[in-house]
Amino acid sequence: MEVKCPLCGSSNAQLWTEAEDIEYRTTPDRFHFYHCDRCRVLFIHPVPVDQLQRIYPPNYYSYNYRSASWVFRIKEFLNRRFLRHWSRKVPGEALSALDVGGGAGWNLTQLRQGDRRFQYTQVVDLDEQAAEQAEANGHNFYLGRFEEFAEDRRFDLILMLNLVEHVENPSQILKKAHEMLNPGGLVLVQTPNFQCW
Repeated sequence: MEVKCPLCGSSNAQLWTEAEDIEYRTTPDRFHFYHCDRCRVLFIHPVPVDQLQRIYPPNYYSYNYRSASWVFRIKEFLNRRFLRHWSRKVPGEALSALDVGGGAGWNLTQLRQGDRRFQYTQVVDLDEQAAEQAEANGHNFYLGRFEEFAEDRRFDLILMLNLVEHVENPSQILKKAHEMLNPGGLVLVQTPNFQCW
């Protein structure tokens, strides 16, 4: 079986490890991780795009975020600071932001608290229950995959935090995000680095 890197398309990928879900234990399946010798990305093959709603259960933190504990308050503070750092690089007033895979809109709430210029906020996610909470927090919500999301509006900031590693075609997703940007806007991508602690 030929395994191609989802980022660069190279067939020069080696099996790196096998693992199972030890955080939420939503599936007994084992996932195969491959390492691309060409671009050095680590990826799951096949990408379980048809299982995302099962892998991310209703109790996933991004869907049912509660800020009661001091740990989450520290996380909120650090996240607000991180988002404020990047949002300051976006010019203009009355800005708009899109969070792809944003759950109940926790990141967008933090963004608005750190930078009041962001007045229109949009979440794209797969979880139906997250929609209620996101809308209650003042965010627009699209239920479905980003690949199917269609919007005439352009955005000043697009968040893809811990998302790109879950899609079949990262280049396609990034291209679509770029096309949805206003001039001077930013796409902020964050993904795990398997080579760090």
